[in-house]
Amino acid sequence: MGKKRLLASMAAALAVAFALAGCSIIPNPFHPNTSGSGDSSAPAASGGSGAPKVGECWNATNSEADNWSDWEGQSATPCSTSHVLYTYAIGKIEGVSAKTWAKSGSPDQTSTAVADRADDACSTEELLPKLKWTQQLIQGFFFLPSKADWRAGARWVRCDVGVLSYGTTIDNEALATLPAKISTLVAAVSSDPKRYNFCVTSPSPVNESGPLDSSSGRIADCRTDPQWVLEGHGNFPEPAGAAFPTDATANKESGDVCLKYVTDSNETWIAYIPSKSDWTKTNDREIDCWVGQKADADVGGGTA
Repeated sequence: MGKKRLLASMAAALAVAFALAGCSIIPNPFHPNTSGSGDSSAPAASGGSGAPKVGECWNATNSEADNWSDWEGQSATPCSTSHVLYTYAIGKIEGVSAKTWAKSGSPDQTSTAVADRADDACSTEELLPKLKWTQQLIQGFFFLPSKADWRAGARWVRCDVGVLSYGTTIDNEALATLPAKISTLVAAVSSDPKRYNFCVTSPSPVNESGPLDSSSGRIADCRTDPQWVLEGHGNFPEPAGAAFPTDATANKESGDVCLKYVTDSNETWIAYIPSKSDWTKTNDREIDCWVGQKADADVGGGTA
């Protein structure tokens, strides 16, 4: 699987919901370089054998890019035509001697060891040095050599960037068309940062459902007063090996991180926290804080 959030994973299995007047805990089923010009007229095809090149542009659905370990789509397309992915770096997988990049028992999925090294190789610091954690619409993807090329010794990793599109649902995200020149995207990340922040509008009021709890919630433009805004994050203080927190502890410690983002009585907030499995197996301690705007009828009362 190639997709990754560039700065932090949004995947979580529990949500801790708070309002100014109280709190409750809610189960959450939600699944979770160089910067070339990007205006080449006819980049060399690299969908098959051989390493790809920085500056190539591609088309795929978000689901395809999310699930392909090696590239299974068409060859690169001129960046002057419609495209949704841009190759900003070619990295190298270091320190892996396995004869395949696949996970044992899952031939289409990348092993954890390879995925971790691919993540390390695909840093966006050179391409997007001013990218903020809240700019979660900017997505990173990596693609590996074919299994045959891997067996032959290829260890490159293709690092791509894409942008999630407004209006698509949380459980069916789509990629937006990128500008012909990647420099245009880089400039916009700095000059118009809210354009790439992660916001959601849901048909459910904020006192009934969190931003990631409804499959009909849609990615919203943060510049247009959306219902939910991803405002910040922090970590539980418990060290590796500590027991998974009780509801009361999760409420309190999430509140210590997230309550500072609530600025008036018209706002409520919800914190997405690790699942018990991720807490235990990967020592995930992250808390993601969302702030929601109450409907007029809800102002002044109730818990989320």
